[in-house]
Amino acid sequence: MYGKTSGAKEKIRDQGSRFLLAVILFSGRLLPIIPLLPWKAEAARQGDTMTAYGAGFHHYCIDGTGANRALIDGDEYTYILPSETLTREEMALVFWGMLTLQASFGNVPQVNAVVRNINEGTQGVPAISSLVTEADLKLLIHSSAVREKYAWLKAVLAQEETYLRLAGFLGGTGGGGKTGIPAALQGHTQTGNPAALTPVQGAERSGEYVLNFDPSGADAEFIRNVPLKYSSSGAEGSFTTQLPSGWVCQKTDSQIRLTSMGSSGSLYLMFDVRGTRYASGGGTFSSPEEVYEQCLQIWRCSRCCGTHRQMYNGAAPLSAHQRLAFVEVNAPELCYYAGIGGGGRQRRKRVVWLPDLPP
Repeated sequence: MYGKTSGAKEKIRDQGSRFLLAVILFSGRLLPIIPLLPWKAEAARQGDTMTAYGAGFHHYCIDGTGANRALIDGDEYTYILPSETLTREEMALVFWGMLTLQASFGNVPQVNAVVRNINEGTQGVPAISSLVTEADLKLLIHSSAVREKYAWLKAVLAQEETYLRLAGFLGGTGGGGKTGIPAALQGHTQTGNPAALTPVQGAERSGEYVLNFDPSGADAEFIRNVPLKYSSSGAEGSFTTQLPSGWVCQKTDSQIRLTSMGSSGSLYLMFDVRGTRYASGGGTFSSPEEVYEQCLQIWRCSRCCGTHRQMYNGAAPLSAHQRLAFVEVNAPELCYYAGIGGGGRQRRKRVVWLPDLPP
């Protein structure tokens, strides 16, 4: 109407649709439908197939230049190992690009935990300060100019193992079991379920509490080397390296002892294993290559639907199709907690509480 052609009206409708979709995709915190969108993925296995833009499609293109850019509704894709089609460096680039793109959505807790663990780690490496965009993911392995937009990416490629340890994918073994985590802390990976420090019986003064480790001293290295952080509330994000006033913390090869010097509040400890040899908490990978092969999904076209009208007037060669990617992670809970609670107050999370400390 108003003199506009039908083609112009269609163009306006298309632009409006694209704008609405963009608003929906980047409003995960505002719209309840977002958790149902494609990036909430089911675990896939090598050899699985899926249909482009079909039910459950949640994959992203990694070829935005060159001859292999065909992709249309109905093309069939098969999940292959990354090493079948990518070089070693390309595997790393696509993994970190796809991981941070997914983190930008903000609604995949496991992925966001990986980036947060890296940025809050203690290893002094550059933080992941910007997240790869969908447009840049398509060019990441094809354009050095695009890669240079992400300064942290160069550091990741140079220090892969450090970043993957901080993320929780890699870790060592040690004295307290398969992962080196002391038995006293195993299972206590949430702030709401800390290991309880117990009152010292027969202590010279009240207000002394102890966390007992292996009496043989097998956990001594863990006690000495894993950074401790403290909090008066136990709330996530409240832990710092500063011991609250009114408390004294002492370490031996088999104990951590807390003594109240007049404080009557609660005290919680966080054993920050991120970036240490104990960071494998729930991780099972032994090398960067294993991380990429197991967590990075690459999908390659295995059957063309035959309706590529613009470029090929029908069927397109399989080699002319986009490759697709997705990252599937189950980030382990990396930190371990112990605490002294007070007041017997009711909490939504399960916590072992001790009586109030004396004033």
